[in-house]
Amino acid sequence: MTDETVLKLCGQNGLSELEETSVTLVMYNQSEVKPLGKKRFKVVNPKNNKKYSIEFHLVRGYCKSILGLRASEHLQLLTVNSQNILSV
Repeated sequence: MTDETVLKLCGQNGLSELEETSVTLVMYNQSEVKPLGKKRFKVVNPKNNKKYSIEFHLVRGYCKSILGLRASEHLQLLTVNSQNILSV
């Protein structure tokens, strides 16, 4: 999620309440980005109206916000079936 999105959602206080993070994000083009910090947001799955608390890493600049695999599974947006993927 970008710092601009947080400013729209939370105002100026949203950026001052960031938790520190030691992760480095690796983009599709193999460039690395150090996040400004991380923050939890309550999100709603519009399909079932369930509420979830999801942790986002915040970056500076313009980019699309994306959900990771664990968050997508937690929100019940997708399931991964790993049984019998590699049968010998």
